[in-house]
Order: sequence, then C-alpha cells, then structure tokens
Amino acid sequence: MPNRSTFGYPGVTGRSLPDDGKMSKTRIDGRPYLCVAYDVERRTVQPLRLGAGLVVAPLIIYSASQLPPEKKALRRATIAAGVAVGYWSLWVWWKAYQAMQTEPTA
Repeated sequence: MPNRSTFGYPGVTGRSLPDDGKMSKTRIDGRPYLCVAYDVERRTVQPLRLGAGLVVAPLIIYSASQLPPEKKALRRATIAAGVAVGYWSLWVWWKAYQAMQTEPTA
C-alpha cells in the first residue's frame, strides 16, 4: 500500500511514478499526472510559477536598483538572481503548460 502522506507540496504523495524517473505523461488513480496531478498543477503550482516569473522576479530586480551605488557586487548579484528566478519560473511554467495540452492515454 503506497504511503499517502503529503510532503508539503500540493498533490504530492509518497508514491513513485511508473517510469524510469524522467518526467512523463502518465495516469495514477485515473488522474493525469505531470509531476503532480494536472488539476493540482493548473490550480496551485502553475499560478505560483507564473507569479514568481511576472511579479517576484521584477520585484527582486527593482530591489537591486534601490541598493546604494557603492554596493555594485551586491547589486549585480541581486539583478542576476532576479533574472534567473524570472527565466527559470517562466521556462518551467511554459514547459509544464505545453506538456499538459494533451492528457496521457495510459
């Protein structure tokens, strides 16, 4: 019997996906899964990714612009972090969005 406890991430249970560990389209208990069930991805995870890319990343970049001029290294590092957060969040959002356009057949 699989462990049904959650791990602090919505929709994640103590169950292994039936593949070799790669992200794949599959169904568990009749629900399509990406990393979590598609409905959980769409309702909870995807909005978080989009928010991180469109709100949090620009906020980090703006915060960097407010650092004192003598903190050049910190300013550059903070800008780089903001760009990285934005790029990564939006890239993962897009990949998950594309993957969920069709549901798995098995």
